[in-house]
Amino acid sequence: MTTYSLILFLHIVGAFGLLVSFGLEWFGLDGLQLSCTAEQARASMKSFRVSAWVGAPSVSVVLLSGIYLWEASWRGTVWTVVALISLVAAGVIEALLTGRRMESVGESLSRETGPEPDVHQLVSMPVLWASLQVRTLMVIGIAFLMTGKPGAAGSVITMIIAVLAGLAMNPATMSYYRSHEVCAISIGK
Repeated sequence: MTTYSLILFLHIVGAFGLLVSFGLEWFGLDGLQLSCTAEQARASMKSFRVSAWVGAPSVSVVLLSGIYLWEASWRGTVWTVVALISLVAAGVIEALLTGRRMESVGESLSRETGPEPDVHQLVSMPVLWASLQVRTLMVIGIAFLMTGKPGAAGSVITMIIAVLAGLAMNPATMSYYRSHEVCAISIGK
């Protein structure tokens, strides 16, 4: 096995790790949406902590291995620049749209004094779903760039389609949760 093959393998494993972290975040958001009490919401918040433990190292592996792969054979390709910009943009979206809101939710749920927070009002933030869906599709778009290696126009179009598809999913997700306004307790979760 060559060094290049090993680094490429690590790069792919890092990408899988990113998708696993998105899956954990999806699971956590679903649990939050179905929570009736602060206790249930706190339990769902654990998925976000695990997601961070999986996601942060995965991004590091993707970036470090990507630098090696770029240096070894991808230098001068436009799709790598678009992929890097997209990965950074996904991180910025996560930090600005998801991270801050989840910190706020966590702080509200961790208060031991005062009235229990209104869980439905606290966690029914469509922007959390939009952020997750856009970031997930951006990473899938990056995987497409890596396998298809399109030119500049194809790379940019791919990422625009990924972002638009992520945004288009959001109304369907919100509609689903609005039509299933039941607490987790009442459905046996």
